[in-house]
Amino acid sequence: MKHYLTNLFYRLLVLVGWKRYMVAMLAGGLLVLSYPPVYGFPLLFVVFPIIFLLLGSCYSGVQAFIVGWWFNSGLFFLSCYWVPYELP
Repeated sequence: MKHYLTNLFYRLLVLVGWKRYMVAMLAGGLLVLSYPPVYGFPLLFVVFPIIFLLLGSCYSGVQAFIVGWWFNSGLFFLSCYWVPYELP
């Protein structure tokens, strides 16, 4: 199990380009599942290490900003599922 996690962390650290951004967006989308009505609280322990690894391996502030932008885009767009149900 330890070798598997080490390999997974290494793969996250060496991601570049659009793959890094899509992993950040998927992590933001997974974070939505920890909100009601799903209450997937254990997903917090999966999502935050992923985004911290992605941000920690950035070489510049601009790259970290772009990763954070994609993370928050996934979080925002997927968490707006309730808006059509509240409109009259």
